[in-house]
Amino acid sequence: MEQETKFKLRPLKMADLVDFFAHVGVDAKCQACNEGGFAINVSPDDDGSGKEVRMWMSEAADITEAGLLKPTGHLYPTIYTICTNCGFVRHFSPTRALKWLTERDENKKDVE
Repeated sequence: MEQETKFKLRPLKMADLVDFFAHVGVDAKCQACNEGGFAINVSPDDDGSGKEVRMWMSEAADITEAGLLKPTGHLYPTIYTICTNCGFVRHFSPTRALKWLTERDENKKDVE
């Protein structure tokens, strides 16, 4: 997983994330209650270019011999979704989405 922390994150638009979810087959129904759809934390669309998905950054920690947590300094970004019915939370890797989007955009350039 350490390689993900070295990936340069760029803003991820909501429309692109929806395309990625469709590509990998993310089910829009909640896995826990099978009733709700899901909400994604986004920033306002202030400039008309589309809403940007907000990412959650978590810092990894090692457990010392004494059983204490020692932060490693390695950050792991995630995108989280929340069920609109029951509140179930799912996490997704933005680096996977950004890699696929980069490849998709490069393939579009090759076709043009």
